[in-house]
Amino acid sequence: AVCCEQLAAALGTAIHADRIGDNLLRSRSLARALAAITALELGVAGDGGVAASLRTVYGAARRAVLDSVPRFDAERLAQLRDDFSEIGRALQAAR
Repeated sequence: AVCCEQLAAALGTAIHADRIGDNLLRSRSLARALAAITALELGVAGDGGVAASLRTVYGAARRAVLDSVPRFDAERLAQLRDDFSEIGRALQAAR
């Protein structure tokens, strides 16, 4: 849940940085988002079922972030931020 929150926060900061034209902050925030995705990926155990689904979701998230390095897509990243915020809340509620 913490990594989901960190990912959502990093994406939110990247979107804000893009809006205000701060390319350095945007770049740092995208790097933080990739680090959070990597942490989420490293936490997946096993090969089938839920693990395979999580790897697919995390891989798509990684591609969305990397695609936004050369051509920033605030709308796509906002959707990703919202999705991971929701996942993080669901994980917190399940505890």
